[in-house]
Amino acid sequence: MAVTADWEAAHAKGDYVAAVALVRPRAEAGDAAAQFGLAQMYEGGQGVAVNDAEAARWYGLAAAQGHAQAQFYLGQIYANGDTSKLGRDYVAAYVWWTRASRQGHPGATSGLRSLGKIMTAADLAEAKKQLAGD
Repeated sequence: MAVTADWEAAHAKGDYVAAVALVRPRAEAGDAAAQFGLAQMYEGGQGVAVNDAEAARWYGLAAAQGHAQAQFYLGQIYANGDTSKLGRDYVAAYVWWTRASRQGHPGATSGLRSLGKIMTAADLAEAKKQLAGD
């Protein structure tokens, strides 16, 4: 993900404080790639304190704009049920992984196969209902 050349250079050098300063304004302005980058920085504690809730929030903003990798990560958070982030929700995981899978994300496609084996028929029906408008 290359948000800007300056961000990429700062991130590659490990100057995460500078990278956050460069990416945050773009993320706040609605740039999905920047939102995804900022989410990863919050998740990994790069230039900011680790904050799972903030990571999930930024992933969610990027995912809602169609960012496939953010959709995958958000689905993973829901599938794993990491309560420090969002809590387990197989329906939400299925929805986000379906959206990412439609864009060719291989991890999402694999995750959908696994979820399909453990979700109830009612959960699958609800997920498909939510996806009907896509």
